[in-house]
Amino acid sequence: MLEAGCKKSEAVRGLPPACMDDREWHGRTSATRIAVHRGWGRALKVWLALALLVGISVAQGQRTGSKYYIWGQVRSPGAYSFLAAPDIFELVSAAGGPTDNANLARVVVIRAVTQTRIRVNLQAVLNRGEIVRLSPGDVVMVPSSAWYRFREGLTVVSSVVSLATLIITILNWVGR
Repeated sequence: MLEAGCKKSEAVRGLPPACMDDREWHGRTSATRIAVHRGWGRALKVWLALALLVGISVAQGQRTGSKYYIWGQVRSPGAYSFLAAPDIFELVSAAGGPTDNANLARVVVIRAVTQTRIRVNLQAVLNRGEIVRLSPGDVVMVPSSAWYRFREGLTVVSSVVSLATLIITILNWVGR
């Protein structure tokens, strides 16, 4: 079966004998070729298992990051996990950014460890190029602008006036 000068050990290990060209080797369906394919299958399974384990450990590492909280006038308020301590702009960005109703000049950071409140003018901080680092557990409150509060108050006043007008109209209609 092997040509002169071929080593039997090469064929047994699943390698083409040195005296056989590629066309001849690839055309065979021998037990050694099947063994090579099975070996690749095992290697592929081991590689996939390792990739899955690494993926799981990376995902778990992301879940075990420290939590930071942001509330108020941002697009997606809530708790966010970061592996490294973010600055205040990273947290606001993770929350989808400020809404049109946000008052960025009166943002409040509540420090988790000391329970102190710090007022931060994000517009001024951005203009100066400062970085306000957060500590794990910190809460950032982005308040509403004065114009937004005025419009909300105006809506309530408008509803009350409409209700009073309706009551007066009904009383005048009944009193006839």
